[in-house]
Amino acid sequence: MKKVFTIFSLIAIMFVGVFILSACDKNNNQEEQGLQGTQAAFYGFEQVNENTYKISIANSMQYLNLNEIVQVSTDSNWTLHPDITATQTIPSKVASPLVVGDNTFYVLVTASNSNVKLYVLQIRKRPIYMVSFDSMNGTTVNSQMVEEGFKAQKPQDPTKTGYTFIDWDYDFDMPITSDTTITANYTINKYKIIYKLNDDSNNDIINEYFTIEDLEYNLKIPTRENYTFVGWHLNENLLDDCIFTINSIGDKKLFAEWEYGTEGLQYELTSYGYYAIVGYIGNSKNIIIPNTHLGKNVKVIRSLRNSLVNENIITELYISSNIWCITSEALRSISNSIKSITIEAVDDYWKRSYYDDRTHEFRQFDMRQEVDISDPEQTATYMISYYDYYLTPNNFYNTNKQPLTNDI
Repeated sequence: MKKVFTIFSLIAIMFVGVFILSACDKNNNQEEQGLQGTQAAFYGFEQVNENTYKISIANSMQYLNLNEIVQVSTDSNWTLHPDITATQTIPSKVASPLVVGDNTFYVLVTASNSNVKLYVLQIRKRPIYMVSFDSMNGTTVNSQMVEEGFKAQKPQDPTKTGYTFIDWDYDFDMPITSDTTITANYTINKYKIIYKLNDDSNNDIINEYFTIEDLEYNLKIPTRENYTFVGWHLNENLLDDCIFTINSIGDKKLFAEWEYGTEGLQYELTSYGYYAIVGYIGNSKNIIIPNTHLGKNVKVIRSLRNSLVNENIITELYISSNIWCITSEALRSISNSIKSITIEAVDDYWKRSYYDDRTHEFRQFDMRQEVDISDPEQTATYMISYYDYYLTPNNFYNTNKQPLTNDI
């Protein structure tokens, strides 16, 4: 029994000792602060003016216990209030509830001589802000939720077709203080075009550039004497489709395709899959009719009327071996200006003639010599024959004078 009593006595002595030490520490802190009368100290708070202090706390905090934060003189006491009149008291001395943003509480200090002083405590519960990234139509960059006063994390660089990313328009060492949109900066890419003219001149145009904002980019149209430009190819073998505009990014090397024949002839694709010449929009007086156009045969000359000038200017006409029909309209369109017609030599199966309106008979062209036309009226109607088929101005007849269906 005596031993039990001794143990309880020791425990009581230890508790009293701890209490005395704690009280001494608190008194020492108060004495170190030199607090007297209605003076007070607020640990962790920043002083704004004589009576006002402020603190910023985490968004996750629901309350702030002021018991260990507010210090006053040993012979003074303090109370916590939610209103400036100090008519409502918070006995627990815990600032609660705390809303996101600014919260204001009041500490009333009463000295032993009954003097009082009211302090204002501003407690800011830090908001969480949205940090958005505008990639300017580049790849998507996820937004971030950042607590006030903290820094946004620099995201991975976005990519954007036709552009090179430079940087973001924001200093990521700066703390976030509000909802923020950060925008990407780019420089536009330039792409080079190399033109391979394929005209035996070895002249390549290499100083032309375009950007993604130039699409559809119109390519240069070269000229070559006695040739018609067909188009540009991306493949050197010219087996791919011709292009005249660029609608994709990247450096380009282009190869020109030409066909023998005067530039400016106008073509129309017939239902039979060959081309007919239907006009001319050029200034050359010497016209060369090609064998092919865009990979298909040219077989018919319907008209050579020039829509750019008011009068005919064609004086010399060279006809390729593929042509089997010249309509009367074609010859009438140049009858006032034509001086000579040259027909390309063909094998023995071909016969070419023109129709003399005055004698009403066909006259054979010498297929290896130039034909001089001295009388414009004789050029009003020309006929070309293949075997025993002849074309008159209105119909296609065989030797039995039976009309044949044909698209010219």
